[in-house]
Amino acid sequence: MDGEPVDLWLIAGNRADFADQAVRYGLSLAHAAIHQNPSRPLTSVVAGLDFAPESAGLPTLLRTAPVLSPPITTWGPQLVALALRRTPPPPADYRLNVIANPALGQWFEIGPPAGAVWSGAIFGSDAGEITHQGIGPSRQLPQRCVLEYPCRGIQVTASGRDFTCWSARNTLDSGQSHYVRVVGNPERILFGALPERDEAELWVLDLT
Repeated sequence: MDGEPVDLWLIAGNRADFADQAVRYGLSLAHAAIHQNPSRPLTSVVAGLDFAPESAGLPTLLRTAPVLSPPITTWGPQLVALALRRTPPPPADYRLNVIANPALGQWFEIGPPAGAVWSGAIFGSDAGEITHQGIGPSRQLPQRCVLEYPCRGIQVTASGRDFTCWSARNTLDSGQSHYVRVVGNPERILFGALPERDEAELWVLDLT
């Protein structure tokens, strides 16, 4: 019925579909946007129409999703069980969202989860170009903001890739986010709390 929450997101395709870099990138961004509201958890399921998907070969955000293999005739009971079980992805140590607008462009939103505080934030991409950043309330692009000690063009090497990063030292809680505009389609992104020393816990996600 209209207005009722969706219980399950089924992602089905052929081997060629899941091998397409543009498709994988789109799925990663859609997953981030769909799952950014923790009050409405949604179970994602990856299904291969002509092959058996392997979790390790999927983009990072989809690797915890249950996978289904042919034949399709066996999927019915499995999908019903997954929908009734309501198994959302495990809670992350960060918030990640994507806001895409034809006029404003592609923005990545990052921040700490409920109960955590970051003393600043850093975001980097291995491809494309970062053009703007901002700080503001979660789930909405800020119209104006004051950045504390903003930095651009920071070079970071992680997981065998080079990332160009932007950062700001604004304190963030679960109600505040760091927004970064990226032109292009990065294969990997790096983000997390801005390090106060040489070591920090940063996350690297494969988007393709």
